[in-house]
Amino acid sequence: VTVRMTDDTIIKVIPNDNPSYSLFLFREVENAHLLGGTLIGDRGGQHDPLDRWGHGVNIVSSQNVMIENVISKDMNGDGFSIGRLAVDKPQSENIVFYNVVADNNYRGGVLMSDGKGIKILNSTLSRTNGVDPQAAINLEPNDNRNISDVEIRGNLFKDNIDQSIMLSMGTQVNAYLKDVHFND
Repeated sequence: VTVRMTDDTIIKVIPNDNPSYSLFLFREVENAHLLGGTLIGDRGGQHDPLDRWGHGVNIVSSQNVMIENVISKDMNGDGFSIGRLAVDKPQSENIVFYNVVADNNYRGGVLMSDGKGIKILNSTLSRTNGVDPQAAINLEPNDNRNISDVEIRGNLFKDNIDQSIMLSMGTQVNAYLKDVHFND
């Protein structure tokens, strides 16, 4: 499936008291392409400061997904998120972010909690601020989750409060990071 938005398309969260949302959710999807448009969250709305699970694009247990020329900003969580539904569900695999913008998101620009074959290319990750980790890109595998074969290349990191790229294992059980490559 392909969703193509014009450059002037804006999709905005309607302010609400729900602690989590996804403007685009790719759940157990194969061969998808999201192209263009601006996604605007409800950052600064009436959320509890600990509510940080609003995502512009959320990819879970999906394969062969490309996100291209999409702006995700002002989310109360992460601009873009990649993960797995459950241990018995497939891992997200072959996910490409190309020329995306994550700006002024509350928790992170791009969150990876599980996945294989993930690329973030020629993108802009800026002004991430609010609640930890406050990282432009956060590789943070959950329990029994793994992140491998990641390429981060040609990106611009600008005015992020904490880290541009954070690799975090914390106290996770049976989790690992493997083959993560950074290039300018």
